[in-house]
Amino acid sequence: ASEVEARRQILYIYCKTENDFRKKDGTTDLDAWNDYLDMREDLIYRLSNPSSTKPEEARRERVEIHQQMNAYEKENERQIKKFHNKEPHRKFRKLWHIVEQETITAKANSDML
Repeated sequence: ASEVEARRQILYIYCKTENDFRKKDGTTDLDAWNDYLDMREDLIYRLSNPSSTKPEEARRERVEIHQQMNAYEKENERQIKKFHNKEPHRKFRKLWHIVEQETITAKANSDML
């Protein structure tokens, strides 16, 4: 798989955010968060760059990674669904913020004229 395709596949399943690593005191468990990010990037790299140049071994490695992904997806099914159900709202809020910023910029530019 290309790196872009591998990243898309992995990030769809491994979609936790920093907020998922909050401790009871409100701070982020940075060690756990960074470990999660490292693991995710390692999977992306391994999926897009098999360690073997032999086709059969590379295929076997990709199958093992997909099995690992499937197991993670089953274990975290509720969290993944919850994240993706919120995704349209996140995109809307991001677009709304961009529109607000452009409106402010346009107003500032018209005031300068």
